[in-house]
Amino acid sequence: QAGPTAPHCLGMSADDRRMLNAAGHDGCIKPGEDGEYFATVLKKLDVKEREVYGELQGRYSQDPVLPYTAKYLGTTTCDEGDHIRLRNLLAGFENPKVMDIKLGVRTFAESEPVNGKGRQDLYKRMVQLYPWALTEAEEKIGAVTKRRFMVARDDYTTIGSLGFRIDGVAGFSPERDEAVKEVLPTICSQQDVCYALRDLALGVAGSGNDEYDLVAASLITKSFTRQLYEMFAAMQESAFVADHEFVGSSALLVADST
Repeated sequence: QAGPTAPHCLGMSADDRRMLNAAGHDGCIKPGEDGEYFATVLKKLDVKEREVYGELQGRYSQDPVLPYTAKYLGTTTCDEGDHIRLRNLLAGFENPKVMDIKLGVRTFAESEPVNGKGRQDLYKRMVQLYPWALTEAEEKIGAVTKRRFMVARDDYTTIGSLGFRIDGVAGFSPERDEAVKEVLPTICSQQDVCYALRDLALGVAGSGNDEYDLVAASLITKSFTRQLYEMFAAMQESAFVADHEFVGSSALLVADST
């Protein structure tokens, strides 16, 4: 959750900003002004997102999925424009590690406007990640549209096969976070996902080189499993979930060594 620090948030460390930015939303979210670890975050205003949070606290205020969402605290305006204010899900953790998991079988709405402009940067990314998916026409012009890239990424990652994708990991060293960022687009199977979750748990527990670390990692994975099953059960009973399409939504896994 969050991007660059604002002038009034100088107490936030680079590590904090990196964790709040686990899924790559540079500039979208920033820390609030309250408390030593920032009890709230500010996210750039998206009207539809504000409407969803309003519905959750209005007609769906008793919905079983509500406890699994960030608490909405209204809107505010700062130098960078209008923002929604949310409870910081990392507050209360000590040196937490964060994994952002994108939910759904696609990561964009079919109703989103299609920009037909080809982009060379996304073409280079396609060449790096999914060269077999490129058409002769795309290779000739050396560009692909954003929609084309997003479709390919959904098709060739676990979004297409499992209905979710690990989109970000943060809270480790800058070097490790950057290395993981390069690996994430190559996760394409259930086994890959299991390895990534195992590495997260071991990273929270410690080095993984002694028996204590392995026991702690096992407890962390069991806790994640229990809470995910509870969230799944809540979503199955949820009128809010039944009434909405989820595109671009994430589950945030957060853990610390305590």
